[in-house]
Amino acid sequence: MNKLLVIDYSELFYQSIFASRRLAINEGGYKMPFEYLLLRKIATLHKKFPDREVVLVGDGRQSWRKQLYPDYKATRKSFRESYEDMDWGDLFQRYSTLLSMLDTHTPIKVYLDEFLESDDLVAGLAKSGVDIVAVSSDKDLHQLCIYPNVQLVSPRSPKLKIKEIKNPKAELTKLIEGGDEADNIPRAKTPSQRLINQKLVDLTTLPDVIVKRIDEVLNQKREKALDLDTFTNHYRYKFLRDFLREL
Repeated sequence: MNKLLVIDYSELFYQSIFASRRLAINEGGYKMPFEYLLLRKIATLHKKFPDREVVLVGDGRQSWRKQLYPDYKATRKSFRESYEDMDWGDLFQRYSTLLSMLDTHTPIKVYLDEFLESDDLVAGLAKSGVDIVAVSSDKDLHQLCIYPNVQLVSPRSPKLKIKEIKNPKAELTKLIEGGDEADNIPRAKTPSQRLINQKLVDLTTLPDVIVKRIDEVLNQKREKALDLDTFTNHYRYKFLRDFLREL
């Protein structure tokens, strides 16, 4: 397998829609399509790491972690609903359409599963031994730097510099004991909560059934009908054709 540039597509989606919203506010109502901003970001990332194959990973709608801890990410819905001017149904539909078309018509690979999260899929790639640069601002991935084949970069970094993670094991311990407010995981004040937290955040020792599912997703044979014309006729952005031909 080639060296990979593994991009957290779900994170880029949210970054792009809120960037589009800010632009609309600042430009008197004009909304630049989030698809343009998202694809432009992928192109920028590929320009920074041109020798790597682009892979997108995303979050499924029914994370297996919710079965273990029902309050996992429970605050996300209310957060979205606080933005009453945003049509989330339409945005998620456009998200799915773009993801499907990228997977079908371009050289970009997309790994997605209903019950897995992007972190799980990055962990699976990391453990496979393939050389990866993972693009995500999620601190949960810091622990994966115990593997010598893994490097991380934040999409929020202006110069897209590789992160320096000096002690990945300490990063994992911090997550387990301190919790994660963004994911609604509380501090581990009791041994039982610590055990739950470890199961939620430890990507190095995932449950066997989850590891098996990750392997199935990553090793699934995929039929691609490469057709850049179909993609660029749907998303008519000038930079796209040259970018896709470089992949």
